Amino acid sequence: MDNSKVIDVVLEYLRNKQNLTDLEKDILSSLNKLNEKPFDRSGTEQKLIENNIKYENMLIPMQLGDEAHLLPFAQLSDDEIWNNLYLQVLGLCLKELQIIS
Repeated sequence: MDNSKVIDVVLEYLRNKQNLTDLEKDILSSLNKLNEKPFDRSGTEQKLIENNIKYENMLIPMQLGDEAHLLPFAQLSDDEIWNNLYLQVLGLCLKELQIIS
C-alpha cells in the first residue's frame, strides 16, 4: 500500500472513532505538527523526541545514501526534520493498521 494511502486509511478510521487511544492521539498530534504553517522546527523536534521516547521501536534514523545514521538535529535541514516526523507518522499509522486489522 502506498505511504499516503496508509495515512489516509488510518485518518478515515479515526474520523469515525469517538474514544481515541494514546497511539491515535499521537498520530493526530504529529500530523498537526507536520501541517503547521509556518514550519515550527523546535516544535517538530520536540514531537520527534516525544515519539522516540514513547515508541522506542519506532526510532527511525535519517537515511543518508544506502546507510542509516543517527544525527543530531543541528546537522539536519528543516526538510530532513519534517521528513523524519513524516516517517514516524507513517510508522505509527502502520502500527495502528496492524491493531485495527
